[in-house]
Amino acid sequence: LSQKSACRRTNMHSTCPASKVKSAAPSPFCLVQDGVDLNRNFGFDWTKLSDTCAHIYPGTQPFSEPESQAIRKVLFDYQVHASMGFHTRATGSRPALLIHPFASPQKTTQRDMPMSDQIKFQQIGQSLNRQNQFIIGDAVTAIQYTSPGTCLDWLYSVNVTPFVMEVPPPCSHRWCPTTAHTFEKTRTYGLVAQHYVHIWRNYQITGTFPPAATPEGTTKTDRFKMDQDFDASAGGAPPLAVIAVILILLGWRRNQQHIVVWWRRFWNGKKSKGTAGVPAAM
Repeated sequence: LSQKSACRRTNMHSTCPASKVKSAAPSPFCLVQDGVDLNRNFGFDWTKLSDTCAHIYPGTQPFSEPESQAIRKVLFDYQVHASMGFHTRATGSRPALLIHPFASPQKTTQRDMPMSDQIKFQQIGQSLNRQNQFIIGDAVTAIQYTSPGTCLDWLYSVNVTPFVMEVPPPCSHRWCPTTAHTFEKTRTYGLVAQHYVHIWRNYQITGTFPPAATPEGTTKTDRFKMDQDFDASAGGAPPLAVIAVILILLGWRRNQQHIVVWWRRFWNGKKSKGTAGVPAAM
């Protein structure tokens, strides 16, 4: 934490011998080289890696970790159709991204995705980007980066329509203080994710993805209506998908107290203000 610019991208599963953990220098992006990179542990284009101390170690096999298993269980138990994952960029100076499949180095959107799905992702992305705050595309287009075994690609492979929102932190580095300013600044992105639920629910009813203003451009009455739609989503599946992806990124076992505290704040604020946001993982 003292470096103020790093992160731990792996879970708490000890995969690297203690002697190697102590002697290995942290990577430029991560504090500890130990554990499983959960966003490489899913069952689509999973790739084996022999170096168990690598900060991108994908585990012994797809879904080897309880966090990725939990996501799979939520998906099938609640018949999730759409999801929005949250990632945080390294610094606040980088633009926000809205990423859709594919992230895999073995797949390309133009070659491997049906045209109907390409159009669907384009339409949804444009509806969510009316304020022009995002760079939209697959992983290569948006961030010039690919990765095997991602949650994003696995979700798409089981007929979910997934996006990843990768946003700049509300301070100069990833470790932001827990203040009202932090919550208010990240709430903007939470409302975009909430709007995605609204768009998807409209699609289930009408079969179309009409362009629609993001919450930042709507009136308070419009926002309240969207909150009602959000709360009434069929079976609560899309919100559960968002929460599940966040638990992967944060690691439930080591962040349980923080998640519970945040959820209480979120729920109390929703009841008092009449509006609801979707949490952004920091």
